[in-house]
Amino acid sequence: MEQKTINKNKLITILCAVALTLGVLVSAVLFSVTPVHAGLVDSIPEGYNSIEMSAYNKITLNNGESQEKYPDFPQEVSESITMYIPEDVYIGCYQKDDYLDYNIANRPITFILLSRKPFTTFYYIQSGSNAGKIWSSVASYNTEHGYYFNATIFKNAFGSVGQSSFLYSHVAESKFSHNVYTYSTDEELHQYFCDVADKKHIDEQIRVISDMIVSIEGGRKHEFTGFDVLSNVVLTTNRRYVDTVKEQLLELDGVDEKCVKTFSAGVMMATDRIAEIMTIRTFDELLFRVAGITVLNSDVNKAAEQVANSALLKFLNKRHNNKDNRPYYFRVELKSKMDMKAKSNFVKKFSSQLEGFTNRQLINSKSDYEFELRLIENKEGSFNCMIKLYTIKDERFAYRTESTSTCLKPVNAALIVELAKAYMKSDAQVLDPFCGSATLLIERNKKILANTSYGVDISGDNIVKAKINTENAGQIIHFINKDFFEFTHTYLFDEIITDMPFETSNKSKGDIKQIYKQFFANARNYLKGDGRIIMYTHNREFVKEFANVSGFYVLEHKIILEKAGTDLFILQVR
Repeated sequence: MEQKTINKNKLITILCAVALTLGVLVSAVLFSVTPVHAGLVDSIPEGYNSIEMSAYNKITLNNGESQEKYPDFPQEVSESITMYIPEDVYIGCYQKDDYLDYNIANRPITFILLSRKPFTTFYYIQSGSNAGKIWSSVASYNTEHGYYFNATIFKNAFGSVGQSSFLYSHVAESKFSHNVYTYSTDEELHQYFCDVADKKHIDEQIRVISDMIVSIEGGRKHEFTGFDVLSNVVLTTNRRYVDTVKEQLLELDGVDEKCVKTFSAGVMMATDRIAEIMTIRTFDELLFRVAGITVLNSDVNKAAEQVANSALLKFLNKRHNNKDNRPYYFRVELKSKMDMKAKSNFVKKFSSQLEGFTNRQLINSKSDYEFELRLIENKEGSFNCMIKLYTIKDERFAYRTESTSTCLKPVNAALIVELAKAYMKSDAQVLDPFCGSATLLIERNKKILANTSYGVDISGDNIVKAKINTENAGQIIHFINKDFFEFTHTYLFDEIITDMPFETSNKSKGDIKQIYKQFFANARNYLKGDGRIIMYTHNREFVKEFANVSGFYVLEHKIILEKAGTDLFILQVR
């Protein structure tokens, strides 16, 4: 064991040395590129990020100048540029104080391109007469200070001396900064951006090394101990059945209805009964709300700083055993209208900034994370933020170790059973003719234990999986590997419960229609005179077409998922 630790430490030391050496080499390399004029090109290559830049200028007359002489003044000029820069390049803008001879409010704006790696070309598309045309330009490289930069874009601000007033400029969704930094000299600016480049480079090295250490040692997970700590929680649910989950919460002893609030996607409540809540089977996820970060700023830097300065660490420490003050590992899940590249850039920057702001008390991890920061973009462009703790073991569906691509989600199976419970008998003889991996049968027996249950499936692989899941659940269900339409039985059943087959790459809609036709034509042969069918379906049209003509009437019909087109039907033998 001691030798293993020594070897591990040696490996980590070597990795650190290699990473730092590479950093020194990269920092030492200087490239010189001769500026060239911009030229038109046909397209923008892959690996370039788009940056939106805009400016607004109000051009005015000097005192004493005649309106008759200059009839076009005052005038307003707007310009926008879409820049495309390499993925590993960062952009920022700054203002200088050495253009005081010009009447330019806020002073000229310069954008710079910052990189640790050599690059030559960036692209841009202007508005106005050149709208839609793609221009290629070569960036200059400052060999003295070691970064790429481009010239002032509003040095003269659309006018001659004394005739222009610069009002506004911004760089939207910048990889580097949304801010305009003010410096009196180039040297101050150079030093600032060089410092930033060094920090980014070092941070990236630290992250890589951290990932290596985690992969070698494995993440030392914290133990969740906060089952009786008062917490603000959110239970996400099927949007149609929020009240179903609320009713189940109110069935817990001592839960005050005033403390349980519903919203479009679930239920909110303050509770110190996490363990009891985790017995409810019809909600999707348990999430936490933490003071100070329920809504995050749209700016990535401000959002990360907001989380770092919040009560998050206190929240985590209060609910976990962390006597040795170990860091927590996290990931970020961003739900936004951004394209994939923009989302990726936001998550990377946010995670890196959060690590820095917390002195790596919170560490981003791709796989060994303990909690998730769930960021959901709202209508205002900011982010609603909730926490998902993976340190809480959700064992509600732990029996389901085997599944297939077409299997019903356990939480949906539990919801179907909850909605259909009034039509079930505790001593029923139950049949599932298309049982799959047995999720629906198992959830049925967890809610109301049947007398005897049978599962039939044409797939032998499904039957094997069903048997494993049933054993895991501690239940007894009889399984038969057979085509249902060839299945026979010595006695009739009280209930058929099933997730009907649906259209896949192997089954056309015509095939599915034929299955429904055969099923309803044969179902009465398996049911008692008062028998019922509890059916989850993707094809409500076939239920309506064949049920009535085959001697069944609908007791109840509920839409489960509108987008997916799934429904629950309760049918009775006529």
